[in-house]
Amino acid sequence: MAGRKIRATATATATATATATATATATATGRIDVPDGPVAVRAAAFFVEVKVDHIDNGGPEGIRAAMNDPDQVRRARAFEVNP
Repeated sequence: MAGRKIRATATATATATATATATATATATGRIDVPDGPVAVRAAAFFVEVKVDHIDNGGPEGIRAAMNDPDQVRRARAFEVNP
């Protein structure tokens, strides 16, 4: 149905919790039309702070090589941390 417009109000609630151990969690729920309306989306995240010196990235030379890489995706992935 091209051209059909749907109007709805989105209501979101979110909670974030941080700890002294460098971790944090976040949750959110998005509902349609009213604060207790149907759930449209749920999200959750867990964050962990990792100090740079914890990661073996080839030392200063490895960091310079990654930052000088013309491929932006490869450059970003050089510093990506996934469990």
